[in-house]
Amino acid sequence: MMRSRRPSLLLRILIVLLVLVSQVWLVSAAAPKAATSADLHAAFLRPAAATDVTIGYKVTLDAKGTTPKGKPTKPAATAATGELGTLCDGTKYALVMGINDYPGTSSDLSFCVADAESVRTVLVDHYGFASGNVTFLKDRQVTRQAIDDYVQSLEGKVTSADEVVFFYSGHGSKGRADDGDSLKTDQAIVVCNSTYTGFDFVWDGELKSIFSILDTTRVLFAFDSCYAGGMTVLGAPGREVVMACTSTALSYESSAYGGGHGAFTWYYFCQGMDAGYADIKPDDDQVTAEEAFDYAKANLGSQTPVLNDKFTNDLLP
Repeated sequence: MMRSRRPSLLLRILIVLLVLVSQVWLVSAAAPKAATSADLHAAFLRPAAATDVTIGYKVTLDAKGTTPKGKPTKPAATAATGELGTLCDGTKYALVMGINDYPGTSSDLSFCVADAESVRTVLVDHYGFASGNVTFLKDRQVTRQAIDDYVQSLEGKVTSADEVVFFYSGHGSKGRADDGDSLKTDQAIVVCNSTYTGFDFVWDGELKSIFSILDTTRVLFAFDSCYAGGMTVLGAPGREVVMACTSTALSYESSAYGGGHGAFTWYYFCQGMDAGYADIKPDDDQVTAEEAFDYAKANLGSQTPVLNDKFTNDLLP
């Protein structure tokens, strides 16, 4: 009687298990590892390669013909729902930046620092931000490293109950950047390089990546820069992105706006929030981000602001 050469049932089961384990190992080995916080910081500090880069030079207008109307327009609300969303019951933080003095002289602006100063005042005076929690950067201080340092300073400290505001006034840019998103055309803020010898471009995908480190969805981004409307990639549940103009348009500044401001900052923050002219829906002595946007959109004649609002109901910063 010949002995069967078929493997035993137990042996066959072991072979199948070994095959399955090896396949699982191969798949896991081939799968990309999730980026760590250290990976994201390191990637952010390596400027993304970009082509077809165009700087949108913010336009400084003469005061003539730009004087704001004496009686503020009261627009029919389109972005504002009239219903407050969840209020912040944690700590409020802000990074506020403005650049007048770029490296060299041909690219300098006049009123971006004033924009940043006014936004800082609005946040402290009207929205309960402690002055010590508002980081203010101007001119050569505004670098890629400074933005990364700011995020690192909040990492592990910010919780889901907290709020972060990011404001930038300066030049904007557009191009094709290898910045981690799928957009064919990317937008950037134009900051100073680390040696103050030239420009650095911080692309929308890079900002999205670095801010993903923070453990809060309650974030308000505001950009007073050319081509700002392309920053919609920063939108995410709980976030709101307000942009001075469309992704192909320039933004403007003038001495007519309160002695000197960007047009968007003047109507959104100075007139809409600080003066309270945007307090329309409802009239309750508090201006939401959506009310301010409606007011700015109704009054800006030279540019069309853009809103990416993924916050439920209206955001009171």
